[in-house]
Order: sequence, then structure tokens, then C-alpha cells
Amino acid sequence: MRSASAPQFPAPYPPTHAHQGRGCDALCADEIAKEIDSRGAENVAGVLIEPVNGTTGGAFVPPDGYLHRVSEVCRERDVLVIP
Repeated sequence: MRSASAPQFPAPYPPTHAHQGRGCDALCADEIAKEIDSRGAENVAGVLIEPVNGTTGGAFVPPDGYLHRVSEVCRERDVLVIP
């Protein structure tokens, strides 16, 4: 069971993100939209995201367009993005 107070979404690169026949791309940001929508945007103050995972992943960079899509998703829902 996941906690209602701590939503999480997978990082946009393998092996944390399972796909069916495709690699990670900007569409992976839609999972953030689903998490926000499932709780109601009025209940989400912000999305905290690490633009380049360097601490545990060894400098994984998100796919092209991913961070832009995250910004769009959050802007559409009036949710703050915290990089």
C-alpha cells in the first residue's frame, strides 16, 4: 500500500522504469500527471525532482523533453516544480 502523504513516481530511466517495447521519453512525465490527478491538484503543493541523478545513479540524465513536459504538467495543474 502506498502512502497518501508521500506520492512517488519512477525516475525516467532504466532500471527504475518499466516499459513495454520502448525506452523512456518525455511521455514518462505523464506518470507525474497521474499521481497529481489521483490526489487532486489542490492537494499537491509541488513536485520535487532531481534534474540529473548523480548521487545514486551515476549522472543519469532524463530523456529529451522530459523536464519540459514535467513543467507543462505542473503548470497546467498550478503545481510548483522544485528542481
